[in-house]
Amino acid sequence: EGRVLKRAGHTEASVDLAVLAGLEPVAVLCEIVDDDGSMAGLPKLREFAQAKKLKIISTGKCFFEGEHKRVRTVTNSFIAGYGGTSSSQLIFILPFVDYQSDPFSEVIYITIIDRYRRKRERLVELAAAALIPTMWGPFKAYCYRSLLDGIEHTAMVKGEISDDQDILVRVHSECLTGYVFGSARCDCGNHLRGVLVYLRGHEGRGIGLGHKLRAYNLQDDGHDTVEANEELYLLILGNTGIGAQILGDLGVHTMSLMTNNPAKYVGLKGYGLAISGRVPLLNPITKENKRYLETKQEKLGHIYGSDINATCNTAYQEI
Repeated sequence: EGRVLKRAGHTEASVDLAVLAGLEPVAVLCEIVDDDGSMAGLPKLREFAQAKKLKIISTGKCFFEGEHKRVRTVTNSFIAGYGGTSSSQLIFILPFVDYQSDPFSEVIYITIIDRYRRKRERLVELAAAALIPTMWGPFKAYCYRSLLDGIEHTAMVKGEISDDQDILVRVHSECLTGYVFGSARCDCGNHLRGVLVYLRGHEGRGIGLGHKLRAYNLQDDGHDTVEANEELYLLILGNTGIGAQILGDLGVHTMSLMTNNPAKYVGLKGYGLAISGRVPLLNPITKENKRYLETKQEKLGHIYGSDINATCNTAYQEI
């Protein structure tokens, strides 16, 4: 159920590829061994695939590099060869790969399968809606339920949405420590203001509350936020497909996006939503969150201020 949309494993990927090629959801898996009897690594698998004219698929930890154009994988590779399936039936997955960056152009990445399905399959359903009076005036709250895992997400809408409007949008991921307990280690609490789509099940950018607290301990020992997640072997996940489908269902087509994260900007545009501009989220720098904000800028590409060259120090007033 859900396949790679729920678990990024080689079993799920093999079934997804069969379905995408128009075949039955069935695949046979076997391990390829090297000459010494050990499991064959990626170099040997590439030689085998090229010799047999087969596709090779890399799974495991996948993440984007450089403007989200190139995917790098670091673990687990396997060969795919479906009887009676021509390469043209699978080739429609390949254009997302930057061939100039990867000399082995026959690679199909599991991340691409995930993105392809998220753009074409319905991921959420509207569960309920009601008017809610708030300190900022009346809003209409929409509850959307994920068809993948049953998690319920919330969209808060103020006023009417029409096709010709440029809607102010904020897609905000769950952060219990920041907005409920007021943690000073992140800037999430202030970002909740003006929220439109609130995505649950994304604590700590998808790693979960327990791992988030373990990462805090590593940060106290000198790691930054990225290094702490790598130390715990955690993959940062996104919910762009869910958020995009909620916005589309609400009738939002053109928006000004409130974000410091260019990945959200690029991700939502990839789902057919027009983004007319970016509204920066500005918060004071404190001694608790300073390194966190600088790491997000240096390692995750976050942009502070309206200028793409803005830095933490110029966009924020330190307190």
